[in-house]
Amino acid sequence: MIDSDKIAIISALCRDIMNMNSQYGDKVFFDYYSAIVGLEIVKEVMQETVRYPKPERLPDNSIWYERPYGIEGEPDPYVFNGFMDPEDFERWQDLMLGVEPDRD
Repeated sequence: MIDSDKIAIISALCRDIMNMNSQYGDKVFFDYYSAIVGLEIVKEVMQETVRYPKPERLPDNSIWYERPYGIEGEPDPYVFNGFMDPEDFERWQDLMLGVEPDRD
């Protein structure tokens, strides 16, 4: 199954959840607390599993990491994660290391 199919399934499930009250009318109620807890868990899973595709223009000397945060949940300034353009990342690394930029 490709990603667009998975996104469509997630979207359909979200719509179904949002429309449940209107499907059943005012004569029913739900265990809203359990639903909220379950949806919060789903949200955490989505946030914890986010990945960035490896950029084609990534310089050979760059370390690639597909997650937006390092192992300890903090951004690692020395590992490229696709959050910015490779060129911006190289400039940022130079700034972190105190390397003077080329001024042509």
